[in-house]
Amino acid sequence: MFKVHPELPGIIVDWFVTTLIKTPGHAPADTVASAAILNQLETPDGVAQATRRLTEARQKDPKAQLWPEITVDIIASDHLREGDAKTAIEIFKLNLLAYPDSADAHYNLADAYLKDGQKDLARQYAEKALAMIDSHKAPLSSWSDTEQRRAEIRRSAQQTLKKLGERK
Repeated sequence: MFKVHPELPGIIVDWFVTTLIKTPGHAPADTVASAAILNQLETPDGVAQATRRLTEARQKDPKAQLWPEITVDIIASDHLREGDAKTAIEIFKLNLLAYPDSADAHYNLADAYLKDGQKDLARQYAEKALAMIDSHKAPLSSWSDTEQRRAEIRRSAQQTLKKLGERK
């Protein structure tokens, strides 16, 4: 009849801790609340418009987040899977602008550049992702910072560098 979700109390507690204790007044962006911007990404000039909106919001509040990192990652990854690396790169660059301390965002951009044949940029962003992971100064991303996820991104960035002919 109803499926038991034992993880739900932990998720709810994490949300309260993040929203009310760790980031009061700066709660993480919500996918539903940011739907207008997310939909805009799929329109002509949508990435440029979203960039302007983020820039304007950051002028008022340097910590402003207009969308969840993971949601924009998914949108860009969809473009990459469809073979549209140019659009994926635009969207990943936007996400990196919003989340510059995210090793995950750096790696995603590296992967898109690799698929687009831009080897120097792929190397640059893969190396930056690895450096960020190794520094442990910031969470891996705004949505995940587990050892398993860190290892996954590390392996992926190392594979990118291996494809480029440089081992790390």
